[in-house]
Amino acid sequence: MKFGVTEFVNPKDHEKPIQQVIIELTDGGVDYSFECIGDVSVMRAALECCHKGWGTSVIVGIAASGQEISTRPFQLVTGHVWKGTALGGFKTRSEVPWLVEKYMKKFICAVCMAVLVGFCYKRIAWLNLEVGGT
Repeated sequence: MKFGVTEFVNPKDHEKPIQQVIIELTDGGVDYSFECIGDVSVMRAALECCHKGWGTSVIVGIAASGQEISTRPFQLVTGHVWKGTALGGFKTRSEVPWLVEKYMKKFICAVCMAVLVGFCYKRIAWLNLEVGGT
């Protein structure tokens, strides 16, 4: 089984904010974005690169204690969805054992498991940007 990406975008290769680059690359924004490093500026960029009307941004990373996230209310009024997740929303006591059992019995493959957990559907942008580094 092979996995890959259709496009890889390095924010250091662009002068525009990365969310603008992604919106242009995807003709209006991605359906889903995931912030995975716990940086609040990347959380905002992840929301802003989503498609207006239905784009969903999921925060997976854990920000430092005391950090706050912000955005313009217009982002939410225009249909963007901003939410967080732990374990893809699965309930640890009841659903994770079921998922592991189905995977071990080969009833579902890794790709199917990703879809069940909600990590894989349509256009996806993984925002894992190096912030403040060189």
